[in-house]
Amino acid sequence: MTRALTILLALAPATALAQVSPPPPSDAGHDPGFVTLDRFDASSKFGGELSYLFPNHTTGSVTALRAELHGQYVDPASGFGAYAQLPVGYVRESDMGMTQSGTGLGDLELGGLYVPHVANPDLAIVLRAGITLPSGSTGSDAETANLAAAFTRLNDYYLAVPGGLSGRFSGSLLARSGKLFVRADLGLDANKSADGNANVDAVVHLNAGVGADLGGGLDIMGEVVNLYDTGDNGNTSGSSWINAAAVSMRLYTGTVQPYAALVLPLDDDASSLMTAALTVGLEGTLE
Repeated sequence: MTRALTILLALAPATALAQVSPPPPSDAGHDPGFVTLDRFDASSKFGGELSYLFPNHTTGSVTALRAELHGQYVDPASGFGAYAQLPVGYVRESDMGMTQSGTGLGDLELGGLYVPHVANPDLAIVLRAGITLPSGSTGSDAETANLAAAFTRLNDYYLAVPGGLSGRFSGSLLARSGKLFVRADLGLDANKSADGNANVDAVVHLNAGVGADLGGGLDIMGEVVNLYDTGDNGNTSGSSWINAAAVSMRLYTGTVQPYAALVLPLDDDASSLMTAALTVGLEGTLE
């Protein structure tokens, strides 16, 4: 936990690399992106990230990782665009001289975006509709890897459904005032089919984040992801909610943007698996 915080804070001196501060974004749709919320906005970009999960309630040694590639393109004239994202999970467990590991490919998500033109440049709306293709790995070890990795980015939990064919829909409001910017997401994930005819409950997303421009191209954000399981039974704690928070930062240099986040569980369901997670990533913009 301490090591994760040290790594996160150590990224701050990277602002020295930005000898000239980049110009501010032209509108709220191009504000710096949050790390654990929906990443969709008015920009065209691609990137990758790696997350490390600090496990909880383990008797041996556990290494859990999540890697992801993502990208999107939005036509500035029409506001229509498309996106894709694909995660990979890895877990390795060692206990009493025995080691077991697994690697799982997540479901590939493809979808469309619409960012309508708004007269006020300090406001932006992002609409998204996507589908996950059933590329998610099956088998006990691979499914365990994907499930553990999903807790590092709860917002995309549905990409861990083995062989999942699902629809994902969301709407986001982005706003800014001076050096402050905010984001709110409302989304719904609904599964059509999964490996073994598994019954996967629909999930509602209620996310929010606030950020501040610290100058020199550095932004710091606070984020909260909340998932609501629409099933009748709830989660292991008896609650239908699962929640996580994050403190994140992004170096906004223009075309290349490194970022990092420290993710923390907020309820028993999230903390049953992890004490924290650390995510680092890099995005490049196409504008």
